[in-house]
Amino acid sequence: MTDRLDEIQARVRDSSSGPWDVSGQSVLSQVVRSIPVAQNVVSPWDADFIAHSREDVPFLLAEVTRLTAIIEEAGVWLSNEERCTDYDRWCDADALRTILAKATPEGGTK
Repeated sequence: MTDRLDEIQARVRDSSSGPWDVSGQSVLSQVVRSIPVAQNVVSPWDADFIAHSREDVPFLLAEVTRLTAIIEEAGVWLSNEERCTDYDRWCDADALRTILAKATPEGGTK
């Protein structure tokens, strides 16, 4: 992962456990006896965004990790000179399609 993604992952790891919930102008941790995570949030939309970030950010990090692995796998496949001549790259496009199909949200189950 990049340094930025590592920093985001560290903030997720160090934050209060989720899920978080909205109560009025506060965002509360439901795991740590409803302790406020954020108070006096300006709008209910901001509070909803903050509350959902506790679950959304880890989900997005996992998706970035999954897609990065697929891109790396495709790169290895494309750079394999023993198996991949210019002709083979075109002839074995189905193999690359199979690798890249994993990048769909369903993981290639479409």
